[in-house]
Amino acid sequence: MEAPSVYGPAVFGILFITLFFWFEKQVRDPLLPSGFILDKTRSIGLIGVLLAAAGAGGLVNFILSLYLQQNRGWSSLETAGAFVPFALVLIASGPIAARLVVRFGAGRMTITGLVIAAAGLLLLADIDKESSYWIGILPGLVFLAT
Repeated sequence: MEAPSVYGPAVFGILFITLFFWFEKQVRDPLLPSGFILDKTRSIGLIGVLLAAAGAGGLVNFILSLYLQQNRGWSSLETAGAFVPFALVLIASGPIAARLVVRFGAGRMTITGLVIAAAGLLLLADIDKESSYWIGILPGLVFLAT
């Protein structure tokens, strides 16, 4: 079976981002002012978020799914069910994180979030074929979603 190509989605992504920026330059009140991304502090934060999302997305969506299905023999439905707590924690932590950002500031909360996500990745890095879902996998997913 041939692996799906990533070129199509990448081309569409670049096209839509280009169109977005072109339209933003045409309007009087843009959603994203042109200097927004060029700010040094914001750029560093956005790069951190990009790297964290890439690491988490790559692990959760691909590697861990492959591990559960190929090494553990789980079905697609069982694998999807394993990620339900991840999704619930992700949804529940959003409003809490928003209040914490207001209270402690975006910089502190970004660093805290990245440290918690790194702890989740470290927990997941230690799983093997005999690891229990409840003790070996779920805590890492919860930390990663927090």
